Amino acid sequence: GPEQDYLVDGMTEALITDLSRISELKVTSRSSAMRYKGTDKPLSEVARELKVDAIVEGSVAREGDRVAVTAQLIEADSETNLWADRYEREIASILTLQGEVAQAIAREIQVTLTPQEEALLTSSREVNPEAYEAYLKGMAQFYELTPAGFEAAGHYFQQALEKDPDFGQAHGGMALYWAGLQQMGGAPVEVATPKAKEAADRALEADDSVAEAHYALAIIRTWSDWDWENAETAFRRAIELKPNWADVRAYYAHYLMITGRTDEATAEMEQAVEIDPYNALVQVLNGVLLENTGRCEDALAFYRSTLEAAPNNPLAQGGMLRANYCLEDYEETYKSAVAIWAARGRPEAVAALENGYTEGGFEGAMSALADWRLEETATDIEPCGRAEFELAWAGRTEEALDCFDLLFEAHHPDLPYIGVNAIHIVPSLRNEPRLQELVRRMNLPQ
Repeated sequence: GPEQDYLVDGMTEALITDLSRISELKVTSRSSAMRYKGTDKPLSEVARELKVDAIVEGSVAREGDRVAVTAQLIEADSETNLWADRYEREIASILTLQGEVAQAIAREIQVTLTPQEEALLTSSREVNPEAYEAYLKGMAQFYELTPAGFEAAGHYFQQALEKDPDFGQAHGGMALYWAGLQQMGGAPVEVATPKAKEAADRALEADDSVAEAHYALAIIRTWSDWDWENAETAFRRAIELKPNWADVRAYYAHYLMITGRTDEATAEMEQAVEIDPYNALVQVLNGVLLENTGRCEDALAFYRSTLEAAPNNPLAQGGMLRANYCLEDYEETYKSAVAIWAARGRPEAVAALENGYTEGGFEGAMSALADWRLEETATDIEPCGRAEFELAWAGRTEEALDCFDLLFEAHHPDLPYIGVNAIHIVPSLRNEPRLQELVRRMNLPQ
């Protein structure tokens, strides 16, 4: 029933995670698999779309403190049932149950587990049922990737920790909550970073195998601490623990791009897209990688396809703007800017763009929008109202550099992109000594 969706989704993700830890298997990631929840499509068709040989199907039922799980392994082309079993446990033992199902499937398809893989699948602890329930509800909200979803996720993670203060996964969820809130501009770095670190440390004290905690540390070390060496260590550990979490691989690709390792970044992003081809966030992150490595036509195609599926996706709209500028199509850049601010319900920004365009063409439009942003949207979290691109595109170079200085002082999460942005997105600043000095101070490749 719908009221148990969070439990079904949690079991699904846990099984995906456990199966993906087996190196001989390639397992489709969460968001792509979830597209087929409740589908009427034949399993053979689902398998063809996901490019897989077999599908795990099942159900979860909870009654009181007990949970019953049925699972079956189906050969995709013939839709032949290869294996099926039913498990019933106290919900406190659900983490052990998840590992048992993964091991049973591995035995059935005759893959050999390494000692490390077997240890990961058998090492678990009992959980407080109410804490686990709150944690699953928090992760379901977190994956919405919206401000409202983040707020609800933080509430549920806190509930879980009140029930079990030593629950490592709930601390990991809280670390992700603060790291994500920072990235989305919902909290300043000086507030979010220490809280994310504290939660991650608590998670890893309880259980070093909490991938979410390593991922949160990787985000914080990259986008607020600029601690490149330790960020990579955290990314690699998160990927080791959860190999098919496409979001982590996509952000690791961005880390590699930011630090000048373009070929590695491209290879990592290709893996993320292959693992989770229908993940909208991964698609947008791929577009950002493409535009910042000079493949702006490809980036534009990615953003267009994303907007076909989600017309008001703000990340894709911003990507269209930058990719059009990268291609020196200033008319389309202007149209993208109008579309962005219209979708945000800010008619005064649209009016500024239109009036500026009438008076001074593209540069006039960007200058007028920059003035509006400087006056209306500048905050402690968003210095200069995030008008640095528009100022640069309008030819107001010194003011744009002033904005980058403020972003530096605030340790703003967008600043690590400064080096790659200066090549294709704000090329007028590429050789500016002030910008080069910021790049040097961040210890980024010149």
